[in-house]
Amino acid sequence: MKRAHEVNLVPYTTMSDHLQVGYSTVMRWKRRYNNNERIIGTPGPKKTEKINLQALATQIDQMKHGIKKTMGTTQLYKDQKNKISRRDLQALVRVARQDRNMAKYQIEWIAPGVIWSIDDTK
Repeated sequence: MKRAHEVNLVPYTTMSDHLQVGYSTVMRWKRRYNNNERIIGTPGPKKTEKINLQALATQIDQMKHGIKKTMGTTQLYKDQKNKISRRDLQALVRVARQDRNMAKYQIEWIAPGVIWSIDDTK
């Protein structure tokens, strides 16, 4: 970005239009770059406490997982909000729910060639 501005003489307004972000965002990135800071970070307040991922995984596994929802995620987030972001917790719960639900639909073949066809007749 800085090189495009200095070498190719591209104005920051043109860059913001091309990147489809606001001019103030481009200027904020420029300031962070000049201060040797992280240019783009995760939104939201930074978490202050360390998290025990093993204990969290155990709590998530013990929850009641439905097809689309998991019961108790709001209370779990309230307990863990100083340790993990809501977005990260939702991703962990989503993966656990999908793993649990996919286990219901897997077919285990014990011996090959035992079933030739399946009828839906009554």
